[in-house]
Amino acid sequence: MMESLTYLYSNDISLKTYFNNNPFPPKPLYRLASAEFIDAAKFDRVDELNSYLKDDIGYLYERDHFKQTALHWAAKRGYKEIVEKLLSKGRSTNLFDMNKRTPLYLAVINGHTKVLEVSNLKLLYQLIILIILYCSLLYFIIL
Repeated sequence: MMESLTYLYSNDISLKTYFNNNPFPPKPLYRLASAEFIDAAKFDRVDELNSYLKDDIGYLYERDHFKQTALHWAAKRGYKEIVEKLLSKGRSTNLFDMNKRTPLYLAVINGHTKVLEVSNLKLLYQLIILIILYCSLLYFIIL
């Protein structure tokens, strides 16, 4: 139960919204054109992505069979414009794929620093750096 509530919170979805209109699809690639929407993010097709989002904002919550969203794919491949678009529509950066990786993590390990310049990710990245520095400092103090 706690994991489910955390998941809702990380996606900025209130309980009222969830019970009135559950945005999460019950299985991967649930909506009619989900695969095409995720492919638009995978292959940097901004206009196609915009047309899907205009029709149904629920595409933001679609996942593939690896539990990766369009944001995961865009961040992994370094498509800054698509990342900005998805974040501006309200997509959360705290989603985990089946290997417990977030979009930010995928951007970092694939060397796409330009994606980190997007305001939401930049703040999160700076926070992660501060936490690492703080933990390192504590480590040296304790020793």
